[in-house]
Amino acid sequence: MKTQATPEAPAAGYLTPSELRHRWKVSAMFLWRLRRDGKLKVTKFGSRGVRIAMSEIERIEREAQA
Repeated sequence: MKTQATPEAPAAGYLTPSELRHRWKVSAMFLWRLRRDGKLKVTKFGSRGVRIAMSEIERIEREAQA
């Protein structure tokens, strides 16, 4: 049986842009600029939805600490 992602329980290993905005405390425009500049890779889910892999998030967080 497949599990569906909900706002309370996102797909394992992925965050929505909204969840990432709350995690990093940044604006939607900031995330959009990261995507536009190729610094944040996203995975498309369906025709409109995108998710960001936890591995990608953790990579950026490590780079920010360095």
